[in-house]
Amino acid sequence: MSEAFTTPTTQPPNIDMANRASTKMTVHDAIQLAITRNLSLGSQALTIAQKQNAKWATYSDMIAQLNVEYKPVVNRYWQPGSIGYLAGKHASRWMIRGSTAVGNTQSQGITLQPEYPYRIDPYKAMTLTATLTHPIYSGGRLSNSYQYSVMDAIASGVDMETMRRDLTNSVIQAFYHVVLNKKLLEVADESIREFAAFKKRANALQKHGEALKVDVAAAEGNLAKAKARKSKVVADLETALAQLNFLLVFPQGTHFKVDDRVAYKPSPYSIPEIYLIAVSNRTEVKKANISVDQAISQVKIAQAAFLPGVNLQLQGQRMNDDWNVFDPEGTNEWSIQGILTLSFDTFRTRETVHQKRNAHSQSVVNKEYLVQQIMQQVHAAYLQVKQSEANIEEFRTEIKWRKDQYDRTRAMYNQQLSTYLNVMDAIANLDLSKSNYFTAVLNHTINVAELERQMGTLR
Repeated sequence: MSEAFTTPTTQPPNIDMANRASTKMTVHDAIQLAITRNLSLGSQALTIAQKQNAKWATYSDMIAQLNVEYKPVVNRYWQPGSIGYLAGKHASRWMIRGSTAVGNTQSQGITLQPEYPYRIDPYKAMTLTATLTHPIYSGGRLSNSYQYSVMDAIASGVDMETMRRDLTNSVIQAFYHVVLNKKLLEVADESIREFAAFKKRANALQKHGEALKVDVAAAEGNLAKAKARKSKVVADLETALAQLNFLLVFPQGTHFKVDDRVAYKPSPYSIPEIYLIAVSNRTEVKKANISVDQAISQVKIAQAAFLPGVNLQLQGQRMNDDWNVFDPEGTNEWSIQGILTLSFDTFRTRETVHQKRNAHSQSVVNKEYLVQQIMQQVHAAYLQVKQSEANIEEFRTEIKWRKDQYDRTRAMYNQQLSTYLNVMDAIANLDLSKSNYFTAVLNHTINVAELERQMGTLR
């Protein structure tokens, strides 16, 4: 089974194949088509992309950050209308240019300027500031935050693999339920033909007085039962096709041919190998291990609050009294500073660390409980496989015996040593054995797929 359901490397079949009378869809085609068209997997792929974005966003916190700020300031007192208010109050700093009368706010060309020589007007400040900040030490907070985001992205990929295996298992089950009901439909049609033929013959013999009325009634009753069984099989077949259409993202009501060849091969799996395979391959265990590592990172992030943070900051400024700060009259300024930050909220930090440690312990407990659940699921799936294998052997032997019994009963009937009722009972028993055999074989295929899903080897 591990090889039988490996995803093929060929291109997925075109959706038009559903309408091609000459094309039969195999289980490999169905699996590949479902994986290609499944909307949940497409949504999970977008989730993975978001986690990757968040990972690189967290990584950017560990490298230098550049901040550029442009700040224009115009002092409101640098207006001709303010000269009258300022004149005489700050004589040592202010003067009037363009008029001989101090405080004459009505003179044309009056401006308010500082007394001392200046290169840049101090009442119009246009400043461009570039600040480069680089973290030197964070107590492990930044590095562990990045590691957490990396594991978060990996966990999303593991979730997608889990979804993919569940989808594969669902497609296998739906596909072989379609095949099973097609086989049961063939058995039902064969029964109807047999009973219809016996009814016709019984009617003919009754007209000649060679058959009893009870034989005709029995033939009609068995024919009605066979038609009722067929109606149920047809309904089950439509239900299975609807489920397969849903998984393949086909419009409901789409009918297509499937490869209904049935093959039986005993399962190669045994105890205790299946448990070791499950622990090594189940994506849920991988996700649980990632959750434990993430909980450790959360503890380290919380502990970083006890330690100081050190940043190096370089700042450069360009100032002018014109909007264009790069004008030759502008001036430059720069500074370098180290910033040490230490929080003394130790009570909150201590409780936060305890909370994260408890969360880590909880993730370890959850992982152990998950492993126990997986072992139980693997064991149950293994028992189902073995039960179906036993059923196959029993029904195979039963079919041979029922076929011999039918042949003997029919030969005896032809010799008038048996009745219609005995022949029809033999037909019904043989058809029931065939139905049970096909059910056991296809259930074995489905159960092996389920076992491989529980072991994490289904592709």
